[in-house]
Amino acid sequence: MNVSVMKILVLGVVAAGASIAASASAVTVANASFEAPVLGSGFAYNPVVAGNVFNTSSGIQGNGSAWSFVAAPDGVQTAFLQSYFSSFGTVAMAVTGLQNGGSYQLTFSIADRPGYGDNPLTVYFDATNLGTYTATNVLWATHTTSTFVASGTTATLFFATAGNTGYDAGIGLDAVSIASVSGAVPEPASWALMIGGFGLVGGALRRRRSAALTA
Repeated sequence: MNVSVMKILVLGVVAAGASIAASASAVTVANASFEAPVLGSGFAYNPVVAGNVFNTSSGIQGNGSAWSFVAAPDGVQTAFLQSYFSSFGTVAMAVTGLQNGGSYQLTFSIADRPGYGDNPLTVYFDATNLGTYTATNVLWATHTTSTFVASGTTATLFFATAGNTGYDAGIGLDAVSIASVSGAVPEPASWALMIGGFGLVGGALRRRRSAALTA
């Protein structure tokens, strides 16, 4: 096997390895920093956004809106979830690019609405409860969940408030992301390509060694 063919095989193995690395990290959360629709300094309850589902007690607001949140930690807009008497805000977000059986962690930022009570937020990944989080400050705080496992290539994040002893409470949500952790499972095709490439390179090296010994 000549040197040019050998280089092509090696490059193929490297590309397969890169594919495995990319497949383990290419996770997308729809409208993750709530920059759509563009609202300026306004706000909207229950906006229609691809990949997001709000209810009548949740929505999106821009920096400087009547919600008075501290400036968004990512971009210029955030989500808000309100608890008002018996109405509780929820937000669902579509997730794509997962690896079936892969391990992940969710990171997000929350903040209290100034002048209003705490509004605990419970987070779900499909049916898995990832915990309840409370923003005890008007400043944005970042939280990372414990590790969870994907059971498919797509999923839904669900954020739900449960209210508090006050009649009106609000919490801001922003900068939602999912990252793979050690143990993410690459696609079988990527493994097959990489293993096949190693086999071809190994075979070529053996043939070259044998040819050198008989020369």
